[in-house]
Amino acid sequence: MFYISFVCRSKEYIDWVRLEIWGRAKLKGYMGCAKKKKINYQLKYAKKEAIKLFHLMNYRENSIQLTRKYLKIKESLAIVNQVNERSMAK
Repeated sequence: MFYISFVCRSKEYIDWVRLEIWGRAKLKGYMGCAKKKKINYQLKYAKKEAIKLFHLMNYRENSIQLTRKYLKIKESLAIVNQVNERSMAK
């Protein structure tokens, strides 16, 4: 399982991100606290929603991207594709 997540100390900002994503793609995600101290808020999207969100965030070549997040997601998707290919070969 892999996730796309956003973490911030501002609950208002995470709420805004969640509403923007809901308005554009109807993805719910999960909102909670990150770490044990619960000083950061986290918005997570799991596998299927994460893939949809990835495509929404990177649908054009000249779109604004969060470069580190984009590279991590591409790496995760490559691993998932390798696993799927191996299981199909069996």
